[in-house]
Formats: sequence, C-alpha cells, structure tokens
Amino acid sequence: MDWLDLQRLITDLLKPLTLGLGLMLLGLAWRGGARWRRLGSVLLGSGLAILLLASSPWVADRLIATLERGYPPRSPSDCHPAAAIVVLGGAMQPWVQGDRRPRVQQGADRVWEAARLYHAGCAPVVVVSAGGPVEPPFQAGEAAAIASLLEDLGVSRSALLLDTDSRNTQSNAAVSRSLLAPLGADRILLVTSAWHLRRQGYRINVLADTVG
Repeated sequence: MDWLDLQRLITDLLKPLTLGLGLMLLGLAWRGGARWRRLGSVLLGSGLAILLLASSPWVADRLIATLERGYPPRSPSDCHPAAAIVVLGGAMQPWVQGDRRPRVQQGADRVWEAARLYHAGCAPVVVVSAGGPVEPPFQAGEAAAIASLLEDLGVSRSALLLDTDSRNTQSNAAVSRSLLAPLGADRILLVTSAWHLRRQGYRINVLADTVG
C-alpha cells in the first residue's frame, strides 16, 4: 500500500456512512459496561446524528452550495484567450473492453464545457487530465474516453494532450504542468465542477481562469 492508497483508505473511513456506523458500533459495545456506559451513549448518539444529517438532502444541498457559491457559470464568450484548456477527470467511465461507447458520469458537463471553450476560440489546446490505473474489464483510461468524446464534439485530435498517469488532484497538477511547459503556457482555463475548485492541494504553476 502506497501513500495514495493510505490517503484513500483514511478518506473512506471518515466518510459519513463509515464514521457514523463505526461510532454507533463502538457506542453499543461500550454501553455494555457500567464504567463506559455514558461515553457509549454519547458515541451512539453521535453516530446516529451523523447518519441522519448526512442522509438529509437539505444538508447536502447547503454544503454543496457553500463550495459552489464563489464560482457561478461563465459564458465562453466572456473568456480571455489562454494557452490551453485543462479539463479534469471524473466525467466518464473508462472504456470497457470491446465497447467504446461514451459512459458519462455526473461530471460529464466538464467535457461539454471544454468543447464549448475550444470552439469559442478561448484556447488552441485542450489538456485532458484524467489518469489512473487500467485493469480489466477496462481497456483504456478515462483520459482516452474523454478525448474520444471531445473529438465527437468537434475538437481536433491534434489539439488534445492527454494526462494518463495522474492518480489524484495533486498529480493532475504536476502532470498537467509538465504537458504545458513546452507550450510556455502562462495562463490556462481550468474546467471542473464548481464544488471541486476550492479543493486544497491543486496547484498548477500558471495563472488559471476557473470555469465552474
């Protein structure tokens, strides 16, 4: 297990479902003894509260709104020309062996937005930053799937640069920077979901215009 795998394990353990159930089980176990009964009750109640809050659409909508509030949608006609468009993954499933039809996910509007910016003349190059390991039944990573859909949307294949190696947001930045360096890029248009833009650790050493 490498550091990235450990980070993902910790993240999974801290997700509301895992954390809430873990606290409830621990609370039930501790309530069995007189010494820790009060603490067990607190843990049990805390776990139940986490599950109830996390399952509430009202809470989810407001948490997302706090992340998205600073990044309203912007029109491609308002863009300032840049060296490249960088579109992050999380938009499509990788290609399944023997089937290259696009399998879009919730973030698929990122691909559509990148194509709109390209056709508006905002930048001549599109960097697809969506790496990751490829194992059966997949035959190619997400970057290849996004690039194929961008071509279907009219983006020239010669305008596409693919990051097939990154595994998280931090490596998205590092690999994208290496792809952009030969272009002398000092300004990009970054395309991702609005809730993702404030994510800590994303650093590309260029001036980035953000498109939600």
